[in-house]
Amino acid sequence: MPDQPQPTTIPEFIEAIRSGLVCVRCGRYIGSLGATTYLPPPYPVALDKITPDDEVSALVGFEWHMLGRLRDGNFTIRHPEIDGRCVTMREWLSHEHGEDDE
Repeated sequence: MPDQPQPTTIPEFIEAIRSGLVCVRCGRYIGSLGATTYLPPPYPVALDKITPDDEVSALVGFEWHMLGRLRDGNFTIRHPEIDGRCVTMREWLSHEHGEDDE
C-alpha cells in the first residue's frame, strides 16, 4: 500500500481498516472491528486461549492483511443481499431459512 502512509497505532490501523474494508455496493464497513459492535469472526483466531488485547491485535492484523489484498485487487467484498439490498448476515440467514419453511 505505497500510496498511503502505514498506521503506527492500533486505533490508526482500525480507522484505516474501517474506511477501506467496505462493501462495493453500499460502502459500509464489513469486518469484526465495528465502531459500536464488536463481532468476533466465526472461526478461531488462535490455537490456544489468548487475552482480549491479543485477540484484537490478531483481528487487526488479519483485517489489515485482507485490506491489503483488497487494495491489490485480489478480491471484492460485499454484504449478503435480499432483492438487491444489502442486509446483515442474520437477516440473510433468517430470510433463507424462512423460504425453506414455506
